[in-house]
Amino acid sequence: MRRLMLALSLVLMPAFALAQVALVADRVFVRNDKTLVAEGNVEIFQDGTRLRASRINYNEQRNTLKVEGPLSLDDGSGSILVAEQASLDEGLRRGILTSARIVLDQQLQIAANEVALVDDRYRTLTKVVASTCKVCATSQTPLWEIRAERVIHDTDEQQLYFKGAQFRVVGVPLAYLPHLRIPGPEVKRQSGFLIPTLKSSSKLGFGVEVPYFQTLGDNADVKWTPLLTTDTRTLGARYRQGFSTGHVQLDGAITDDDLMPGDLRGYLFAKGAFALPADFNLRFDLKSTSDDDYLDDYGFFSGDRLTSVIEADRVDRYSFTRAGVTHFNSLDVSGTDEDELPETLFELSHDKRIAVAGGEARLSFNYYDLNRPSMADMVGRDTARLGVSASWRGDQQLANGMVLGAEAGVTLDAYSIEQDSSFTNDSPTRVIPYGLVELRWPHTRMDSRGGYQTFEPVMQLVWSDVDGDPVPDETSVMVDFDEGNLFASNRFSGFDMVESGLRANLGATWTRYDEDGWSSALSVGKILRFEDEDQFAEETGLSGDQSDWLVAAAFNMGKKVSFANRAIFDNGFDFTSNEARVDLRSDRAMFSGAYLWMEGEPAEDRPDDMHEVLVDASYRLSRHWTGSVDGRYDFMGERVAELGVGLEYRNECVRVGFSVSNSYDDAASTDVDTSYGVELQLLGIGGGTSDKSYARQCGTF
Repeated sequence: MRRLMLALSLVLMPAFALAQVALVADRVFVRNDKTLVAEGNVEIFQDGTRLRASRINYNEQRNTLKVEGPLSLDDGSGSILVAEQASLDEGLRRGILTSARIVLDQQLQIAANEVALVDDRYRTLTKVVASTCKVCATSQTPLWEIRAERVIHDTDEQQLYFKGAQFRVVGVPLAYLPHLRIPGPEVKRQSGFLIPTLKSSSKLGFGVEVPYFQTLGDNADVKWTPLLTTDTRTLGARYRQGFSTGHVQLDGAITDDDLMPGDLRGYLFAKGAFALPADFNLRFDLKSTSDDDYLDDYGFFSGDRLTSVIEADRVDRYSFTRAGVTHFNSLDVSGTDEDELPETLFELSHDKRIAVAGGEARLSFNYYDLNRPSMADMVGRDTARLGVSASWRGDQQLANGMVLGAEAGVTLDAYSIEQDSSFTNDSPTRVIPYGLVELRWPHTRMDSRGGYQTFEPVMQLVWSDVDGDPVPDETSVMVDFDEGNLFASNRFSGFDMVESGLRANLGATWTRYDEDGWSSALSVGKILRFEDEDQFAEETGLSGDQSDWLVAAAFNMGKKVSFANRAIFDNGFDFTSNEARVDLRSDRAMFSGAYLWMEGEPAEDRPDDMHEVLVDASYRLSRHWTGSVDGRYDFMGERVAELGVGLEYRNECVRVGFSVSNSYDDAASTDVDTSYGVELQLLGIGGGTSDKSYARQCGTF
């Protein structure tokens, strides 16, 4: 009878019975010599191990189990053995399989003439071929393979040790390796060499990058990245370590190249976070480089300023406390003495909120100290500020659904100014009172398509004044006008500058949420001033007795489509700025694009107009080929400022990427840096995960 549970045979076979074996087969019988025979769709279950075969013979006296295939042995560790025949012990943990194949984590396949199971841990394989590539009947040669005389598989450590190995591509030997160790597909961290990358650059020449990953216990590791080209000798490194209270990561490199002969170049970045006593958290992000061009030359960093920060803070439901030190290192001085730029900033702040008189009161303390290296008058100005503020806000819902809000507060500031004779008082003080009345009228409704809509017009009347001596502007140089501060009492980002006078903030917001997950949003508004105090630069969109119009729109359809646009324009539709971003994703394509238009404003260190388009896109051309392009076009300079093109081939066992990129050193440069890259990754081993959607079909490439 098919699928017969063989209780009788278990009684007759004491060794199987003691091992708690379950045997299922189409036909089972016991011969005169007390040999148990099972035939047809045989399955044996024992201690998490599952054996499938066509026929088995178990001899009690000899304590041997002979298995005829095709057979498969699954020990529950993620690997499956397939063979033509086998001779095993009663525990199915020791023995020999002939014409066998091991499949690890459904990715790496290892074929061998013989597999010996030893000590319930080791497997010894002879005459071995290993690959993650698909083998078709028309072509028995994998795209890549490793052939070896002998392989030892350590199932506990998930390691494969090859003896006398050859690495072959399409059957052609490319490398002979007397000893080779490869981690199994399920191993996440393992010391060893990673796949090299070929690189070529007009600055650095042609060469190869050979990474080596080294584990340092369970909580730390280091990745060494030597780069050797015709023009550079560079050793890069990344160190990571986790602790019970936090983590740290160090990135750095040291270089001897032909760009600066005779000088050692390098950089070091360090970042991390730790939990401190009393619920404080420490974070740091430190950056240092040997020279201004090094990071850009090697593609480690593309900004124009290195900002290093060390800060500690504590946040709870009613208070926020922060202390931090920031160091600035400019990489693009543009004709200005670097000693005249801000170098260090120390900040200390504490905010607390309290429920008072049907509303919420806030008490704040802020201190900053900004220093420049220069000792020259005015350009080497050092500034310190101590500020204390108190405010209260309350909201009341009216009978018609409107929400009436009121807010009032005062700030007291004391400054210390050094090395700037343009200020007659080097210890100015000031008092800043403000008040706000707000009226909101939220509307909500369900539409006929099941969507949920909200519409909320808002009107604010704001007054503030500054009484005291002039102070330097260190923290409020850049001004943004967006939907986040449309209804703010002060649109300056820092402490030094304060929006003053009587003004009205007018606008409305609309949102819609679809039951299918779509969402849309629209914000529109502007500011009307009863008297223009000439506080804002003209091209910020905030100058004059009335600001420009602000219109911001967004649309989101899950992970497939997202769009956002923010425009600032006057009554004649003359745009001050316009920013748009779109992201599109499908099964085969990805597109991210951004458009930027901003009028120049010297007061914000933007002397020229900005007009650019940025694109980052990829398209799966076929089952195995994917093309990509990214770039930036500068309409003002009428040139492609950056351009990168890539082509990738990928199947179930290999990924090969080709890339080329061009970029200018800066906006005014005519020198183009061209870089080429070739990257190879063997999938299914060493952490490279295979994707079945890329698997080849027999007869295709």
